[in-house]
Amino acid sequence: MKVGEYAVQAEISPRRVRALIAQGRLPATRGTTADGSAARSWDIKSPVLPSRTRRPLSTESQVALAGALREHTLAGLTGQTRARTATRIRALRASDNPAALLIDWWGGVAPVTLTGGNSFVLQAMFGDKEMLKHRVHVRPTEYLRRRERLAEIVSSERTIQQLTRQELADRAETSVAVVSAIEQGKDARTIGGMSRILRALGIQTTALPDWDFEK
Repeated sequence: MKVGEYAVQAEISPRRVRALIAQGRLPATRGTTADGSAARSWDIKSPVLPSRTRRPLSTESQVALAGALREHTLAGLTGQTRARTATRIRALRASDNPAALLIDWWGGVAPVTLTGGNSFVLQAMFGDKEMLKHRVHVRPTEYLRRRERLAEIVSSERTIQQLTRQELADRAETSVAVVSAIEQGKDARTIGGMSRILRALGIQTTALPDWDFEK
């Protein structure tokens, strides 16, 4: 694997890959040219990412991600912080080893305070990594009696899954108006439309707001 290919897989810059090679943290050798001289390019031997290849997240980013993992939403996050947190949650869900990602993002340093979100990090470092994988990959069943909570869950999950309101409406075979109403905490009107939206996002719930639904 060449430097550029590894950089894409590791989600780091080629310059960072070369630095890891120079530090001896990433096994790599130089090939030879036709005349027997050393080639300029590196041949990386290991397809497995070394531990802590990424720089730790900033404190702000760690707090944002820990909060999102704890609350199951992106509530309170805006702009680039919201977008980057959504991207990291997607990466955790897609990874076969989310524990390694969390360890990288915290720089291998255990969080000082124990919160719901930080418990994910502590489990990654010291706990059952398969259980952590299950926690990350399987959404918990939600209690959505409050309209505000329903709005947060739907809006956040749509953002994490990179769907526009129109795309979610198409997937759920309902209208954009229903999606918009739910995300704004308004009366969604049809219970069928709401159920299809939740199903399309993979959200299971034990309760919904008390609305006068039209069948």
